Amino acid sequence: MASIRAFFRDEVLPNLPNVLDFGRFSYDVFLAENECVVALVNFGITGSNAVIKISEHWTVKNGKATSIWVAYFEPQALLDKLGIAHGLRR
Repeated sequence: MASIRAFFRDEVLPNLPNVLDFGRFSYDVFLAENECVVALVNFGITGSNAVIKISEHWTVKNGKATSIWVAYFEPQALLDKLGIAHGLRR
C-alpha cells in the first residue's frame, strides 16, 4: 500500500484544481511576521454549495518559501468530491 504522503502527492494534489472553485475564494486571515506567513482561506467546492477552510503556514527565507504546512478543516465535501474513502463522521 502506498504511503499517505505518496497518495496525497499522486492522487489528491493533481486533482485539487478541478474540485476547488477559485471563483469562490476568500480569506479570513493573512499574517506575515519575520519568516512566518499564515493564511486562513476559504474555497468553494465545484458543483456544490460547500465551502472548505484551509490553513496554510509558510516559512519564507530570502524571499523563497522553504516549507509549508497545510490543514484542511472539515474536509468532508472535498473528500467526497475527490471520491476518497475515509472514516470521518458525517
